[in-house]
Amino acid sequence: MGWLRRIALNLYVNGSLYKTYFSDGTRKTLDIKFNIQKTCVGAPNESTVILTNTSPDTKKYLMSLTNKDEISVELFAGYEDEGMTLLSSGNLIKLFPERQGTSDIFTLTFLDGSKAISQSHLEAQFNGGTSLTDIVLALAKSFEKNGVKVDTTKINLTGTVGKRGFTAYGRTATALDKLAASYNFTWSIQDGVFQAYMDQKQKRASQAVYKVSVKEKNLLKATPEIGEKYMQQVGMKIEAILNPKCKCMDIIELESIVYPDYNGQYEIHNLTMSGGTKDMDWKMEIDSKTINDGLWGKIKSFIVG
Repeated sequence: MGWLRRIALNLYVNGSLYKTYFSDGTRKTLDIKFNIQKTCVGAPNESTVILTNTSPDTKKYLMSLTNKDEISVELFAGYEDEGMTLLSSGNLIKLFPERQGTSDIFTLTFLDGSKAISQSHLEAQFNGGTSLTDIVLALAKSFEKNGVKVDTTKINLTGTVGKRGFTAYGRTATALDKLAASYNFTWSIQDGVFQAYMDQKQKRASQAVYKVSVKEKNLLKATPEIGEKYMQQVGMKIEAILNPKCKCMDIIELESIVYPDYNGQYEIHNLTMSGGTKDMDWKMEIDSKTINDGLWGKIKSFIVG
C-alpha cells in the first residue's frame, strides 16, 4: 500500500455537480480532513469534512451553498498507487465557517440516507407466505423517490412471513425495523444504496475480506468484546490503518501475533474512518462481531495450536 494520499470532495446542487475540491497534501491544494461514522443498522451515517486554508474564491463558493435548495456531498479518498474510493456520501445538513488565526476553516456535515429514512412512507399489505425478499424490495423502493438506489444484489434474505402476513403503514424505516426484529435481518443505507442481510454467524460468499495484521503493517490495536453470558468473546474492537475500500458488513480477518487466540474473521458492524491529507496516519476503528466459518476454524486451530 502506498502512502501518498489523495482526497476529492464533490458538491452537488439539485443533483448536478457544482464544485470539486481536490487535495494531495501539497501547499497548492486545500487541507482536507474527514471523520466518517458508519453503522450497519437503519440509521443515517454521519460524516464531517473540514477544509482549511481556503482561498477567497473557495469561501465565496462555499458560502453560496447556504442559498441553494438541496446540497449533496461525495467524499473520495485513497492512496496514490491504488486510486480513490468513495468513502461517504449524503445530504449536507450543516455548513459552519470560522476563523482560526490567519486561516479560514469550513466544516461540512452530511448524512447518508437521512431524507429517505425520515420522509419515505408506504402503506401496503403482504399475504402470509410472501418472501422476505419481495417485501423488503417493495419497502426499499419507496426510498427511491428520496434519492436512494435499490440494488437487488444487495438484498440477501431468506424465508417467508408467517400466516398473518405483514402490514406496512407510516414511515418505511419503522416498518423495516419491525420486520427486521421479527425475522432477524439487518438493513441500512450505505453511500446512497439500500442493503439488507440475514443475521448469521457464517460468512456470506458476497462479503469482501480484508486482512489486518502486524505482518501487513496495518494493525494498530485489537481488544476483545466479551458478552455477559458465560463471559464468551462475541466480537472485537480493532484499530487499523485505513483501507478506504472497507465497508460495513465486510469481513476483517485478524491475525495477532501477541494474542493469537483472538485470530479469526469478524464482521464490521460499526466503522469510523478518519484522516487528512497532512495527517501522519489514516485510521479506521472497527466494532465487529465474531464470524464462525468452518474453513477459518481449521486455520485458527492450526495457528493457535
